[in-house]
This record gives sequence, C-alpha cells and structure tokens, in this order.
Amino acid sequence: MLILGDCLEESNKIESGSVDLILTDLPYGTIKGLGGELEKYKRLSNSQWDNIIDTISIKHTCNYTGRKEVINILPRLIGKYKQHKQFESHLQAYLIQNIDNISIFRGLPIEWVGNEVSCGVGMQRIDIMLSVNFQNRKVIPIELKSDTAYPEITFQIQRYIDWIQQYYLPNRPSDIEPMIISREIIDKKTIEFTNVINSYKLLNQRNNILKLRYIEFSIDIQNQTINFNEVNY
Repeated sequence: MLILGDCLEESNKIESGSVDLILTDLPYGTIKGLGGELEKYKRLSNSQWDNIIDTISIKHTCNYTGRKEVINILPRLIGKYKQHKQFESHLQAYLIQNIDNISIFRGLPIEWVGNEVSCGVGMQRIDIMLSVNFQNRKVIPIELKSDTAYPEITFQIQRYIDWIQQYYLPNRPSDIEPMIISREIIDKKTIEFTNVINSYKLLNQRNNILKLRYIEFSIDIQNQTINFNEVNY
C-alpha cells in the first residue's frame, strides 16, 4: 500500500501496533547551496524538499508507539539451521534481544549495544559492538558466524581493532576485548581446531588488547534451544 502525503501527518493516522517498523529518511539540508552558482547545480540548490525538519517537532508530532508483543526469533533461527541456510542475521537479532539473559553477557554493566556498526568506507560492519563500564571501560567488537570458525576470521577482527584504535579510542578511552561467536567445533583434536586457536593466539600477541574471547554455540533442535559456551585456550 502506498500513501501520498506529508509523512508527519500521515504517520499519525497509522494505528499503533499495526506495523513492525517505520523507517524514515529525513532531509538533512545538504543540497542547499551546493555548487554555488554553477548552472547544473542551481536546480538542486533551489530545491524545496531539502529543508531541514525540526527533530524536536517530529518527536512531539509523531506519537506512534509501535507493536508491543515480543517477536521470538529463535524458531526462525533454528528453522534456518535445520535447512542448512545462513542465519547470522537471526543470530545477531537473538543475541541483542536476549543479551541480559545470555550467560556470556549476564551481569555485564553494558552502557550501549550497537549492531551493524559502520567502521569506514569499504569495510564490513561490526556485527555487534558493546561498551561495558566496569572498573576500566572496555569496548567489545563481536564477529558472528553461523558456521564454524576458521583462522582467516582474525583478519576481520584485526580490521575492527585498527578502526577502533584510530577513530573510537581517542574520543572514548577503552580496553578492546574482541569476541568471536561461531558454531561449535565438535572435535577439538583436529588440525583445523588447532589452527583456529593458533590464529587467536597470534592476534593477541600482535595487538595491545584484552585476550580475544572465543564463544561457541550449539543448537538443540528437539528442545528448541541454543547454548553458548566459552572456549578457554
């Protein structure tokens, strides 16, 4: 269904609890004056749609309260798992939704949680990033994998560390504690598991960070549960 009209007016007509999300793209006033007197930019410079909207007025005008019931993401996650499909986005949503009740996070004084954190042009986004303020503040970039871990995963973690050190820490001094959450490697005696652990140790040695935490998950289809266990290495 398409609705033509002023979004501030039309959004007030939507019944609360009838949709999951309202996604907006506000005008930021970035086109006004672009290019000065250059002929090809005059039309954009004179645009009427790029006028900045007062965000305070939006807050008072839009009173949509959203859907109240909690969406249980776990059955969808397990369904993807049973079909041998990727489910990283479902795993991300499950972790964020249940972060206070998952053993690896329980009790942490979390200041804020971010997902799909952009860390520079051309780089992948950090799946989940936490700021924890306990004694010394620490920032936790989390890489998620719906499959088992592999040594090259540390390349991505290294890029996260470099970005955090360059752009995040100068404004918010913190210790960096990377975390990888991936599917359980059943046989810990294989050369594949040994190579994964050695790559983690090498990452720790090369960087001034807290020890990388390695979390494995297992899924119990019959009981419809997911369990997380930290691997000490």
